[in-house]
Amino acid sequence: MNIFRALRIAAVACIAMFGVIATANAATIGGTISIFGFVDDPSDTSGISFIGDGTVLGASGSFSGLVGQTATLNDVDFGLLPGVVWSAGGFSFTIEQIIGSVVSASNGISFDALGTLSATGYDNTSGIFSFSSNEIGSTGLGVFSAATAVPVPASVLLLGGALIGAGAIARRRKIAA
Repeated sequence: MNIFRALRIAAVACIAMFGVIATANAATIGGTISIFGFVDDPSDTSGISFIGDGTVLGASGSFSGLVGQTATLNDVDFGLLPGVVWSAGGFSFTIEQIIGSVVSASNGISFDALGTLSATGYDNTSGIFSFSSNEIGSTGLGVFSAATAVPVPASVLLLGGALIGAGAIARRRKIAA
């Protein structure tokens, strides 16, 4: 195999890889959203039980324009994950895994979770979900904050593919020699 043929194969592979990467990241959800709502038992560490819907307090990026909108809040049992915890403006967040532990303090809980943000017209995007609650009378106030995870830049993936291709070419040369 001559060097020019090997370089052409590597170039085609890199272009194909870049096309896949560009397509996969074309409609990623980005930004942050903050939602508040009332919790039935703010100190329950086995899950979250809501009283009615919530309201979007703050939003940026893909979520901008949702401030003041109603957010549908769904009860979540931490023992039965994954579970959709909220949806607003066509977006939804599914909790897949609690990070660390659910911390109970001062008649409330707090936790962080990994999950997936989804919406029509966007790629499913990994995100981080933070929740905290505190007691107000016999109910609680829950505050959500969700942010998308920072995607690996396409250039890093492209460089990795190029290095793998170069390693394969070097190995073929060594075997041929």
